[in-house]
Amino acid sequence: MSRAGSLKNALHFVAIAGIGWLADNLVFFMIVAFAHGSAFVANFVGGLCGATVTFIGARHRLFETRRGRTWVRLSGYLAYTLLLLTAASAAVQWLTTIVHAMSPELQIKWAALLAKLAVTPFTLMLNYLMARFLSTRVYSSLSLRSADCACA
Repeated sequence: MSRAGSLKNALHFVAIAGIGWLADNLVFFMIVAFAHGSAFVANFVGGLCGATVTFIGARHRLFETRRGRTWVRLSGYLAYTLLLLTAASAAVQWLTTIVHAMSPELQIKWAALLAKLAVTPFTLMLNYLMARFLSTRVYSSLSLRSADCACA
């Protein structure tokens, strides 16, 4: 793929990820603001929702998909996402604590939202790279159909 095509795909991914980001942040804010959950839990649950929406949208509308079942690739993406979300959620929780300590008058829900916004660009970039990899590169090792096996 050309450099211009890669940039175009990255920009389209950001647009598709925007829908996932809205779902993620809605769930995040509901957990923090209304259920009084921790930023870690809210980021983890919201992130799973957002990642699922983004991967499915990107796989079918953006990348030239290869062989293999979507649910198998989604499972691989969600396994990766669990690892990323654990690290990102810890970062959000840590930053929430720092922001709230620096500005005690700021409600914890707003400190958590600021922390999440700071972490989002890094997770967005990593999610794009992994979704592209799983959609376009990995196919035979994730396919469960015997017809895909080149047996001697």
